Amino acid sequence: MRNLQDVTSEEHEDPESGDLGLSVETFLGELGVFLLQERQDEWIKRLAFDGVTGFYYASTRLSMARAYLCRKGLGETFDELISVVLLWSALRRAATRETGHYAQKAVLPRYRNGLYDRFLNGRLRRHPVTVPMASRLGASLVERIERRDPSEIARRQWEKQRKAFEKNNRDRDASREMARIDYRVIVAGFCFLSHELTSGDPSDRRRAPEYVRQLFDLEMKTLPILEGDDEGREVGGAPYEFDRWVLERAAELLAALASRDQSRLFYEPVLRRGPAAHNWTQDFLEAWITVTLPRMVDHALFAEIWQDMVDYTFSLPAWVGSRPGIWFHAESLSVDLMGLRTEAVKVLGRSEYTDLGRAMGPTFKRWGDLWLKYGSVAAWFANFLSTESGRALLPQGIQQLSAVVGSFRESDWEREGLALSLTSALAAGWKYVSGEITADVSLRKAFLRILMELCSRSVAEAIHLRDRISQIIPVSSA
Repeated sequence: MRNLQDVTSEEHEDPESGDLGLSVETFLGELGVFLLQERQDEWIKRLAFDGVTGFYYASTRLSMARAYLCRKGLGETFDELISVVLLWSALRRAATRETGHYAQKAVLPRYRNGLYDRFLNGRLRRHPVTVPMASRLGASLVERIERRDPSEIARRQWEKQRKAFEKNNRDRDASREMARIDYRVIVAGFCFLSHELTSGDPSDRRRAPEYVRQLFDLEMKTLPILEGDDEGREVGGAPYEFDRWVLERAAELLAALASRDQSRLFYEPVLRRGPAAHNWTQDFLEAWITVTLPRMVDHALFAEIWQDMVDYTFSLPAWVGSRPGIWFHAESLSVDLMGLRTEAVKVLGRSEYTDLGRAMGPTFKRWGDLWLKYGSVAAWFANFLSTESGRALLPQGIQQLSAVVGSFRESDWEREGLALSLTSALAAGWKYVSGEITADVSLRKAFLRILMELCSRSVAEAIHLRDRISQIIPVSSA
């Protein structure tokens, strides 16, 4: 095994190309980690270390996945390997900066050696590494390389970055200040976090939340808060793999927290960045419904936190100020805030969340008073009313939609979905709460007001519904 080597040695081999784990490096890394449970021989430690710090990101991922499965047998060595991952993320980023590209197989051994000595001598056991420590190391290493790199290639790269920064300022896009670490190493090396957050092991429950908090704080530092003089600008670019990954881990941790105050440490930083960082905010809000909700057993606590989230947005000018610039993103995010987007409503609309929907009724009322005047938002809300859990809000929702149906712009009606979503909500209302519609004068008028508006626009499904119910309630009463 010690003499086994990969047969490929191309100079520009892609570190992502080993994603299936079909490499000697990955095989030996997993094997070394497994053997560390029984023996601490130097050559076995080297196999495990080389797997965790492998050229292929798959080697890091599969070696750490094996380490997690063997964590009880590894004992403190598992925590040491986590420290290796964090330091390796800084060292590999420095190697990338030195070579100018991330396929830097030839230079990696030089960056590994010092770290291996620390691992072999037990220094990582005495001095565990945190995410902020790795971030500081990465910044220091990259800065040192940049100071001693006067090459023409480097100068052109710096000039390109300067011009991009100036263009972003002209375009009113704010740049992110990314940490000088290799984020792919972090995602690969912490591949076990999702499983660890749901583990019944007390040591897992202590370790996982702390690392999620550190990684979440690292993520938030990359997203500027654009308030005051910067209001109206937005964060440029789009989320990377790490961004989505860490926001999902934060959503998983929210499901394990026991109070609203603890939850605020996660959702307030995201919502405060809000429309200015709309892509990241949307990812977090979708994860709040699709990831947190199915994991949280206490639906009453979920509703309490959710209500607090909505209330918090009401206090933020960027969400409710109707100011020019990026405010239109707030209109879109209001849909995600209430779990009405396509992927979220697949979860929220399930029958097991009927009581949750009913508990959120007053919050949907407050939210709707602000947002339902926008046709795109009303369409998403009407679509939710026809789901299994949304039926709990049908009487309230029909009255809310009735109050705004006459104020939609023609461009709202021209968008695909508004008329059909409203018709579906009315059809669900007649199917499930027709007794209330017949008996309650105000609800009946609201129902018919929406129906007549749709019929006046020649919506075939609405006309068919009108003809069906005309024998029971006089449609002329609208």
